Amino acid sequence: MRLIPLADLTGSALRFDPVRWPGRVATLATAEGLHYVVTAPHGLEYRLLLPGPRPPAAGAPLGFAVDARPLGFQRRVAVAQRFLDFALGADAASADAKRVIAPEEAIRRAHVVWAIDLQIDGASEHQVGAQLFDLDVAGATWSNHPDRSETRRLLALGRAYVGGGYRRLLR
Repeated sequence: MRLIPLADLTGSALRFDPVRWPGRVATLATAEGLHYVVTAPHGLEYRLLLPGPRPPAAGAPLGFAVDARPLGFQRRVAVAQRFLDFALGADAASADAKRVIAPEEAIRRAHVVWAIDLQIDGASEHQVGAQLFDLDVAGATWSNHPDRSETRRLLALGRAYVGGGYRRLLR
């Protein structure tokens, strides 16, 4: 996550003070900027990037530079919020409660549920793959189609969820 130093007149709650951030801090200067890896006591790791080769002054206000592209925007904002909570001294339980799921993983989980629902309703593996991947392939082509393996993996995972593994979705 990118952090940027702000003017002293801002009301930012986030301050550059790695000495007060709980856990271990590692630093590496690169052409990209100054990288900080903060490993929190509760196990989460925060990867920060500050511009320039030198850190800002201790206590300098910081802001988040969040990429506004639609894919992953909410996830990046949630990660920034999690780091802000951490830096301001929120306890580990509240940080763990704000676990972020990548958009790709959320889509995959939705496909798993959709696939198993289709199969429970009587759809064949071929029909499930046709629905999930918007395919119109003949049966002979399906036997060698690359999405067939993915369909099988999704259905196997769906069966595991139905068999009690659904609790993993809720974590």
